[in-house]
Amino acid sequence: TPASGAVGRDWSEIVSTLKGDETTPLVERSFSRVLNEGEVIVTSLDDNHYYQTKSGRKFPIISITAPIKADGQVTGAVKVFRDATAEKESKAVIEEKVKQRTKQLQTAKDKISEGWLQLQKEKARLTASINSLPLGFFILGADHEIFLMNPAMRKILGNSDKEWDFASLSEHFSENALYLREFCAHCRGG
Repeated sequence: TPASGAVGRDWSEIVSTLKGDETTPLVERSFSRVLNEGEVIVTSLDDNHYYQTKSGRKFPIISITAPIKADGQVTGAVKVFRDATAEKESKAVIEEKVKQRTKQLQTAKDKISEGWLQLQKEKARLTASINSLPLGFFILGADHEIFLMNPAMRKILGNSDKEWDFASLSEHFSENALYLREFCAHCRGG
């Protein structure tokens, strides 16, 4: 409706006021509330306020409604609004992208969790296999940290409860003419 067609007419003759899909009762509309309460009311995109024209066009609005006061008394109100269709559509697109990305991330997380579980199962099988070997077995890291020592190795070393480190292993083996530090250096070099 052109502006000239709105002058002097009741607003409800021009548009219906909606919140979501429901018609907003007159007493709940921001204009009525401002007249009664005398406070400014701002409606945002998230408030889901719409206008629907008599021709059936429904569009989201963003508005500010402020009281007009004279001598401290509310004598009227002014409302400024705009069609927020573009923002509503942009928000919907963004929300859909966020939902899709969240689903992708959850799928990736599930795959990682599944892979982690498989890895833990493989580690458990490997550890069980190593622990059941009748031969002494241990694994050293690059910085000579002991990652794993099987029970047979602890028995060979003569102390199954002792906390072994590289220094104590080196000392033990050097007494038997096996120089662990040199052996590790040879393994790394070869």
